[in-house]
Amino acid sequence: MPYVPEVACTVNEDCDAACQAHGWPEGRCYGSEPYFCACLSESDAPTCEVKTTAGCPPGTHCQREHFCMPIGSAAPGEPCPNGNECPIGHICVGYGNPLPNGANTACREICDQLDPPPGCDCSGAGFCSNSGDGGEGGAGGG
Repeated sequence: MPYVPEVACTVNEDCDAACQAHGWPEGRCYGSEPYFCACLSESDAPTCEVKTTAGCPPGTHCQREHFCMPIGSAAPGEPCPNGNECPIGHICVGYGNPLPNGANTACREICDQLDPPPGCDCSGAGFCSNSGDGGEGGAGGG
């Protein structure tokens, strides 16, 4: 889902026109104050290179093929209450209930089970359960 930084939203329909202008069929509204648009893409739509900014709009990074999110300033393992605080190569993972709340989220390194980064306990969901940061688990960065 390519991120559309210039569009604020409150409902999914707010994102549709902006996404269509970029060549994607429709959009979804994500986050919580501020909300942001992400565009749904199809197999023939542009793709991006995971764990890089290649193929993504400026200010975003590729978390999964066809999915760009804002580049955040949270460190690995730190909370990501809006889902868009994680740095390049990381994804926001939520656990526990209720969500979202910053205490139950954390930025985790994206991984491939066949080739995980050093120090990474790569889960089947495509992220390091320990952030790849030498085993520091849990949200909050410490």
